[in-house]
Amino acid sequence: MLRSFIAVPVFALASVALVACGDDEKSSGGGRAATAVEGDAFCVQATEVDALMANMATLFGGDPAASEAALTALIDEATKAEALAPTDIVDVLKVSVQGFRDLATGLEKYDWDINAAAADPKFAALLESAEQEKASTSVESYLSEKCGIASS
Repeated sequence: MLRSFIAVPVFALASVALVACGDDEKSSGGGRAATAVEGDAFCVQATEVDALMANMATLFGGDPAASEAALTALIDEATKAEALAPTDIVDVLKVSVQGFRDLATGLEKYDWDINAAAADPKFAALLESAEQEKASTSVESYLSEKCGIASS
């Protein structure tokens, strides 16, 4: 039952990681593209992040090492996407990627035991964050519209 309670917010947060689609034509916004275009570097990276999302179920598998490896890989790829993010999604993406980092920090505190971490009210609040849910929804819509990545 605890896994069901936690799974929905974690997967909502996880969809936030799908942030990687930027136009090769750079805008004046610090070298970032103004928006993403399907097939550009950002969208290609977003596809990599999307592929790693399947491993998020590992967080509930009872294997702390596998949980750590899955979330660490996801953060690494999402960070690459963040670096490529166009100006029209970068701020939302930063919120999402930071949410993954916060999730990792919370899990590390409990030796990557999701059940122990979920008992901590601060960690539970992270999983239920309205800000993360809003960012997740925005990123999913953006990736679907701009990069052609189907929502999970």
